[in-house]
Amino acid sequence: MGRASALPATVRSVAPLLLALSVWGAMATQTADGAVGSRATVDRLDFAPIVSRVLTRPTPVKGTDGRFHIVYEVVLTNNTPVTLAVESLEVRDARTRKALASLSGPALAANMGPLAGPAANDPNDPSNLKPAAGLVDQAATPDAATTMTSSQTSVVWLDLKVRSARPRSLEHFIVASSRPPPGQQFSFSGLIGRVRTGGTPVVIGPPVGPGLWVADEGCCTNPTHHRRALPGFNGELLAVNRFAIDWVLVDNRHRAWIGDPTQLSSYLSYRQPLIAAASGRVVGTHDGVPSNPPQGVLAGSPPINDFAGNWVSIRIAPRRYLLYAHMVPGSVRVRTGQQVRRGQVIGLLGNSGNSSTPHLHFQVSDRPGFAPVDSLPYVFDRFAFLGQITDEFSDETLALRPTGDLAFAPSGTPRVRRQEMPLDRNVLRFR
Repeated sequence: MGRASALPATVRSVAPLLLALSVWGAMATQTADGAVGSRATVDRLDFAPIVSRVLTRPTPVKGTDGRFHIVYEVVLTNNTPVTLAVESLEVRDARTRKALASLSGPALAANMGPLAGPAANDPNDPSNLKPAAGLVDQAATPDAATTMTSSQTSVVWLDLKVRSARPRSLEHFIVASSRPPPGQQFSFSGLIGRVRTGGTPVVIGPPVGPGLWVADEGCCTNPTHHRRALPGFNGELLAVNRFAIDWVLVDNRHRAWIGDPTQLSSYLSYRQPLIAAASGRVVGTHDGVPSNPPQGVLAGSPPINDFAGNWVSIRIAPRRYLLYAHMVPGSVRVRTGQQVRRGQVIGLLGNSGNSSTPHLHFQVSDRPGFAPVDSLPYVFDRFAFLGQITDEFSDETLALRPTGDLAFAPSGTPRVRRQEMPLDRNVLRFR
């Protein structure tokens, strides 16, 4: 009797597939624009128990840590009728075969989870998540995060850090095993796809005025609302906030609010002027959404058209749009079709839409508006890097703190940075 016929019925039906996967061949990876990535050179065709796709074309961007960050997501689907446990995922430079990241155990569990499921373990406050943020489950245990039931889709969130040589193409290698009834286990490994890198981050000026600004909820590693938001809009799965920053103004004592945290006027950010970070044409505005009182998590999600509150979208280059969200109602100073110049005031920072305390939600996208878009990396032409806020906080938790003071670790002697992207909770001053 053959090996397959000795297995239970549910496993026997896929045994030929599993046995064939002792060594995998190459499988195509579909990118965000629908193009199919290059196949590796192989001399055989194998089944794919896990299929993958990438949601964007990864673009390296230099951060304030001196590294180039390649930030993107790999979406995995279990293409078998049995449960699979992903044991490791390795990303390699497709040309040199050098490993750029190797995730397994707790590291893999912290960066993998089901596409839809329970709320993520947020370091700010797990109970204060925005209902419509589309966060995925990071899971409490490695087993829960990295196990995929039949037909389940999961996401691996990647932040590759390289010093100088930036790979033109990346390959993803996976090790996984099936979980049929005890005694009948299959392990397999192989290439699940390749994706090209490319593009250049747009260079822009400050989106806000003078003062000390915290780049809250910024790139790249921390599981922030921005990084882990993966909602669907009009049938598309998109990382709409991948590189977004929530800008919060603090004083020289690093206080975000002074006095009564239930009053908008207590927040230093409130009603600060918002600045066109580059010259361009206004392609969309939205106004008339009322301000929210400062609070923790919102009582309910705003209507989809009001989700970004009062906002302005500016086209600065082909497929490059600036988004300013959560503005003060009635403060939008530009109109659709208007040409704006860099440095021009376009409105005031507020607390409208899906915002609990005043902040500017700012990002660069490939399309106008706040959705559906792909969030793209960008760098500022110059700023003074001052240090790091060491407290975990977000707009939902800021009003719940006993004081508005935020713990600060200076960077040493402040110096001007050029063409870099601020990382999460960096403190800087634009010049």
